Order: sequence, then structure tokens, then C-alpha cells
Amino acid sequence: MSKKEHKKDKKHVHKIKKDYLEEDDIYLELEEEGKNLHKKKKKKHKEHEEKDMEIKSEKKKKKHHNYEEKEELGFIEKVLKPLKKKKHKKHKEIEETEEVEEIFEKPVIKKKHKTKDEMDKALLGIYENEDGTMPDMSKFQKKKKKSKLFKAFIILILSLLFLGAVAWVGFFVLGTGGKFSEGDILLTMVGDENVETGQTVSYRIRYRNLQNSDLHNVVLEVRYPEGFMFEKSSVEPANETKDKWAIGDVVGQAGDFIDISGKLYGDVGKKQSFRVFFNYKPENFSSDFQQVANLSTEIISSPLEISFDGVEAVVAGAEANFKVLIKNTGVESFKNLAVVLTPYVGFSKTESTPKSDEFENFVWSIPVLDGEQSIDVKGIFNVGDYENNSIVASLIGWKDSEKIGDGYIFATSSYNPTLLEKSISAQLAINGSLNDATAVPGDILNGTVTVSNAGDTTISNVHVRMIFDAPSVNNKSILDWITLDDPNNGDVFGEQRSTDIRRGYITWDSRDISELSSIETGKSVLIDYHLPIKTNSDITLADFAKYEITAIVEVQYDTAEGREFMSSKPIIIKLNSDANLEVSEKITQDSEGRDVHTITWLLTNSFHNLKDLKFEADLYGDFVWDPSTISVPAGDLQYDSVNKKVVWTIQEMPTSVDVLALQFNIILNKKNPSQTNLTSKVKGNIFDDLIGEQFFIIGNEILLQ
Repeated sequence: MSKKEHKKDKKHVHKIKKDYLEEDDIYLELEEEGKNLHKKKKKKHKEHEEKDMEIKSEKKKKKHHNYEEKEELGFIEKVLKPLKKKKHKKHKEIEETEEVEEIFEKPVIKKKHKTKDEMDKALLGIYENEDGTMPDMSKFQKKKKKSKLFKAFIILILSLLFLGAVAWVGFFVLGTGGKFSEGDILLTMVGDENVETGQTVSYRIRYRNLQNSDLHNVVLEVRYPEGFMFEKSSVEPANETKDKWAIGDVVGQAGDFIDISGKLYGDVGKKQSFRVFFNYKPENFSSDFQQVANLSTEIISSPLEISFDGVEAVVAGAEANFKVLIKNTGVESFKNLAVVLTPYVGFSKTESTPKSDEFENFVWSIPVLDGEQSIDVKGIFNVGDYENNSIVASLIGWKDSEKIGDGYIFATSSYNPTLLEKSISAQLAINGSLNDATAVPGDILNGTVTVSNAGDTTISNVHVRMIFDAPSVNNKSILDWITLDDPNNGDVFGEQRSTDIRRGYITWDSRDISELSSIETGKSVLIDYHLPIKTNSDITLADFAKYEITAIVEVQYDTAEGREFMSSKPIIIKLNSDANLEVSEKITQDSEGRDVHTITWLLTNSFHNLKDLKFEADLYGDFVWDPSTISVPAGDLQYDSVNKKVVWTIQEMPTSVDVLALQFNIILNKKNPSQTNLTSKVKGNIFDDLIGEQFFIIGNEILLQ
């Protein structure tokens, strides 16, 4: 930069600063004038308080004067405002040229006070018109303040208009779609309410969304009654059990229906219920909802019939026969049926055509029934102390071939013939009992057959046959026929009746017992025998599925009228578990010379699973219980020191665990010459899980030597 140009820039800077300072002086003078006006106003206000009465009389004059002061003060403030802006602009120009100024010495500027004429001239320059004339200050208008009440009124009107618009949109645009109500979901099920068992039934399920909002994730489920068998529906189900439909979305004011048909089975006179569940999620909701509908249907009749065909009176103790008739009066075939006889206790079936089901002496399965069928039954009606001597026949069925449950009773009938007393009787007793009894493997069945003639004439050519139906495995009976003790040496014969049952016969006639050639009036013949039950050492008892032995006596004889037949009341013997408790002891000496009795309880079982086993025994004398020597193979052993009692409890003992050995020690402190027992007998209480009955066993006591 040349020296000439440098001087030129320096002059320009000084000129800007000069102008700025001059305007600053004007600003300061105006500001000072404003302060004086404020002081003057404050002073006037003070005088106004001191001369309250004078102010009232000069109120208008003072108001006018104050107005002029306010106008003058406002005028000054309007003048100051553009000067402030201009001052700010000048200050910015100085900052932009700051680098140029640095090469010069900072001038010393003395503050120059303008005269009043100069200040008025500056103010007039701001307010004068373009042509140099001054505006008419009297025409300046002061903006009036609006009323607060008016503003509040305007705000209220605007608020009401806004709320009205929102309500209009909510009611006319959104409608009910913005508000969900479960009551606006319609779900019904209609169809057959009074039906015949096995009838094809039809039902219609309707659903409808009565709202404007949509429903999502809609799933319809039907809980069928137990006797309903699904056949078809108008909409394909979504699962294998045919009871669920995935509908998806149901828009507002829309709906549909699903038709379902099938067969309904059930007991006549009983009601069955359908339950329908409509699951959905409303629009703008995160939770699932459910609607439920029900329909009750009653089975009022059945096309199936069952009845008896037999004589009105039968001879007590003699074989009689009757027929069971079944009939389908409907047009559709019935499948998965069965005839079930429930005889009184004194009836003993000898044979039937067709044969009953395997393992079921009084059940006949009927795969299909279109018209009529019959079952011929032969048996013996025995006299005894029974409530009645009737036989009840039931025709039952299932909805499918799985035959789950007891089935539905479609028809029933009963047969109650009159029993005629006979002069000939046959009586059977086993182990001294004429009624049902219990036994365990290893027991001996001590049987006595008594044939009596209480009539007026002699009977002849008497044949007596003892029959046993007993559990078997691999065609081998649980009865030990090889060791049969029969003093009369009757004929023995056996046959397999089913997989689990084997029948054995002992037959006596006049060749074996001479008294059977003829039995006179008032005479009786007694026949004794002894038949053992096998033990686990003879055969694996755990392999047997059955646990009952049925015994009955049949007698044939000649009278003047011909050959006649009769039988005794059957006796059922339940085989309990072969559980056994063996008690033993071993005596040693401790370091103090006292007798130490090591006692062992050996529990064995090979027939039936056992539960809730409990064994207890009392301890006697002056002894020390040594808990450190206890050995418990299963369960829990507790010693009651107050009552001096030992209790062993076992929750379960399956046949896979055939032996459990418990040991504990008793130290005898002092021998009492009068004491004979160290322990009492061991009492065992056991529940047989197969039979479902409680039984007891006893273990030996420990004696002091």
C-alpha cells in the first residue's frame, strides 16, 4: 500500500469515528432530557398527593398537561430508537476497519456538548417531511387498548366452535368405531334341540360385528358334547379335531355363519351342551376378547330296543335258559354296540350262544345292528338271602370304534323269574365259609360239598362236579392240581377258557363214592378235598393278570320225572398279595459286656404292587436305642422314645422289588429275670393296589432266652 493511500484510509477512519461520536453526544443529551422529564413527572405526582383538593378542581387541565408530557416523552423515545440502530451500524463499521486503525495513533477525542438549538435541529431532521415541512402532531392518534372482557368473549366463542367441530367429527365421521362394546358382537348357535340318539344333527353358528370398527385375529371354537361325532361343516376347520376355525378379520357391520353336522349319541333322557367361543382382538386394542354362546340338546328317544324271552318260573338250583333280544327300528345302521348283563349274585352262567367277549363273562359286542339279533343264555338261579333275583340287560354304544369310557345306554330291560324251591340241594363251603373269601399264594383251599335230599322220594345216579375257574399264565393255572388231595380220587380234567383263565373239574359218581348211587329222603353226602394255591417258587406270580378264583358245584341226578340238574351258589375267592414279614435276631456282646440284639425285618412280596405299608412293634425292658446302626432299605424308620415303639413306613413296593430288609440294634442294659419278650409281634398294614383292598400281616416277636 502506498503512503498516499494509507493517509487516505486513515482520514476515512477518523471521519467515521467523528460522526459516531457526534451522534453519541446527541443520544446522551436526549437520554438526559428523558430523565429530567421522568423526574419532573414524579415531582408532579407528589404535589398531586399533597394538594388533593386542588387537583380535583384542575383535573382537566392537569390531564391535558400530563398528556403533553407523555407525548413529549414518547417523542423522545421514538427519536432514540433510530439513533440506537444507527449507532449500532456505525459501531460495526469501526470493527470492520479495525486493522487499518492499528497503524495510527489513537486520537484523543474530546466530548463536544451540543447546544439546544443544535439538538432541536437534529430532532426536526428526523420528523420533517420530504419537502421540509413538519407534520401535524395534533393528528397523531393514540392506539386504544381493547377490553379484557371482549377478549375473553372472543376466546370463549372460538373454544366452543373448536369443541363443536371435534364432536361433529367424532359422531359423524368416526361414528361408533372409536368406542368398542362387547355387547355389539353377536354370536348365536341354533339347531336340533330334541333328537333321537344316533341321529344326524345340524347346527348353524352365526357371528356379526355390529360396530364400525374391525375385528382382527378372529378364531371360532366349538366345545362339542361327549356324544357328538363330527361329520362335516360348511367351512373347513383349521385343526385335526375339527373344532376350530381361523376366520381372520371381520370388518365393521359384517358377519357370516358356519354350518356343522354330525351324529349325536347319549343316554335317553339326558341333555348335552354345545359351547361356542368367538375369540377376537378389536381394532386399536392390544388385548384379546371372547364371546360365548351355548346350545342344549336333549336325547328324547332311541331307535334301539332290548328285551328278554324266558319262562316266568325256574327251579332254584336248576339250569334254565332265556334269550336276550335286540332290535334296531331306525333306518340307519348302528355300530360299536354291546349287550351287558348285570345278574343278581345268585345267578351263575354256564354257557351262551354266541359266546361272550374274552375275559368278560356277561358282555357281548355287537359290531353292527341293522335289524334284530338274539343271544341265548343258560345258567343257574340259586336261592339265597338276596334283595332280588333279577337280571338286567343293557344295550350300550359308543360314538366310535375306540370305545372310550363306559358307553351310552340306549335301552334297558330286566328279567325277574319266580324261583321254585327244590327238595334237592347242593352246598359248597371253602375254608369253612359259604360266601366269598380271600386267600394268598401258598394257601390251601379246603372244600366241602354237601348234597342233600329233602324231598319225598329217593334220587339216584347222582353225579357231582366241582368247577374252578382260576387265573393262568401260559396255559398253567395258579391252582396246584398236581398236589390235589382228594380222598375220593375223583376224575380231574382241565381246559383253557381264555388267555388268562383256566378251568379245572373234579367229578365224582357212584364209582368213586358209593353213596352217590342213591340218596334217600333226609340223607346227605359230604365230599371233602384240599387244593393248594401255587407260590412264587412254583411259578412267577408277577406274570398273572387276574386275581380271582370262582368255585361252583353242579349236581345231576335221576327222578321219576327224568334227569335233572342243579348247582350251588358260586364262591369267589380273591387272591391277595403274598407279602410276608420274617423277623430274626442276632445277639453279640459290646465292650461293656452287654447284649446287643441286631434285629432284622425281612419283607418279601412277589404278587401285586403294594402301597402305604406300615409296620410297628413295641420294645420292652431296660435298653438303649442305637440310631447309628439303623439300615433302612426303603421308606422311613421312626422310634417313639415315649411309647417305646418302632414304626417303619413304606410308600410303595412294586413286584419288581421282591425283598426289603430292615435292621436296627437294641442294647440291653440290664436283664430282668421276669422279662420274656424283647419286642411285641410286628403288625403290618398293607394296601393291595391291584385288588384295591387293605390287608394285614403279622411278624413274630423277639423272645429273650
